[in-house]
Order: sequence, then structure tokens, then C-alpha cells
Amino acid sequence: MAATDRYRFAVAEVPVTATVQPPEKPLAALIPAATLSALAKRLKSHTGPVGIGILEDDHAEGDPVATWPTPRATLSLGAVTVTMRSLDGGLPKYQSLFPKTCETSVQLDRATTERAVKKCQAILNAKGLRNVPVQFAWDDDGNLTLAPRLDTTEDAARTKGMPIPTTITHGTGEGLRGGLAAFNPGFLLDAIGTFTSNTITLHLGEMKDGQISKPGLFTEGPEMANQDYKHLVMHVRLA
Repeated sequence: MAATDRYRFAVAEVPVTATVQPPEKPLAALIPAATLSALAKRLKSHTGPVGIGILEDDHAEGDPVATWPTPRATLSLGAVTVTMRSLDGGLPKYQSLFPKTCETSVQLDRATTERAVKKCQAILNAKGLRNVPVQFAWDDDGNLTLAPRLDTTEDAARTKGMPIPTTITHGTGEGLRGGLAAFNPGFLLDAIGTFTSNTITLHLGEMKDGQISKPGLFTEGPEMANQDYKHLVMHVRLA
């Protein structure tokens, strides 16, 4: 399962048990996010298995649904089955978008990071600042803090970043010293909220001019490969 809004890209490998004969060829359906968001409310109270299916053109002649584009997707929750129209086109070949290597991997405490992002977002909201990023900042000793990107030097000086304990799981961390990684706070919260583990890992490319040069990749485990869920977040380039 994959989803994107051009600024973020999430990919999950979901274990399944086949209930019908596997297809002779790979099938895919592009489902509007608004449709799945509406169905997600029902999923919260559903405790049984979820059935996911792909339908091809096998309608009887005169079937009013025969004009729907194919393939179509079905989502079954107990006795209820919802059939959804597929959008035209398809997602980009996201395998090439997700990095295979990184300069440094940093393990973060998920709850602490989430509280820090919410605190930064509250400060920005109180000042009426919209679409302003928050920034991970590493000092010369490698310590990490998260702070809002405020618009004046005075405001920035009065606002102390919230410290976040880290563990380097890949690389030495030397390239992070004195560097910044800025992200949209709403996107960060959405990414962090998709995980339930105590820790998450942020994989970063090399620093250029004191800032990360590639999007940040979040995973649950410390490795980039062989992860059931990956969440790629576009970074904000600071002037």
C-alpha cells in the first residue's frame, strides 16, 4: 500500500492471506484519499479481518457499473463491502524515490519527539505563523534540539529548543555537527503518528551548507532495508 501528496510518501507492506486464486498478473488500483479517510472511521471500531480485493471487467451486459474504470478496489468489513472507483493514471515508481543508502541514521524517542514537535507548532500558532518549519539542530557536540524556525533573531534567541536524546545507529554522526534539518511540523506529526513503537529512526543524507540535502526517511527499525513501513518526508530548504 502506497500513498503520496507530493511532499510525503508512505509505503507499507501488509501481510495478507489469499482467499481467491492469485491474479495472473500484477494488479493495482488508485483510490482517492478522501474515500479511504471516510472509511477509516469505520475501521477504528472494526476488530475482525479486512478484505481487500481488485475487480476486473467481468460485468454482465447491461450492468450499470460496467462503465466504471478498471481495475476497481473493494474493502470488506464483516458483512459490508464497499466498491471504490479507481482514479486514472498511477503513482510514480516510488522505488527510485526512496534512498537506498544514507549518511547517518539517528534513533529518536518517539514520544519525546512528538511532544517537541507539538510544542514548536503551538509556538508558531500563537505567533500566527503558518507554513513555517521546525528544525532539528545539532550542536558542535552532537546534541540534538528541536525548535521552531522563528522570523526574527530576537524571537529565536528567546526560544530554547527542546532537547531530544538520540542514538546514532549508522554512520559516526560527525557530519551532523552544526547542521540543520527542517520539516513542516504537520507533516512530521503525521509521520510520527503512524508509528506505535517507543523509538523511530530518521535516516539522513549528507549535510551541504549546513543543511540536509535530501528528504528524511522515517522507519521503525534502525535499518533502511527490510522495513514493513517507510515514511519519506520532504525537507524544507532554509534561506
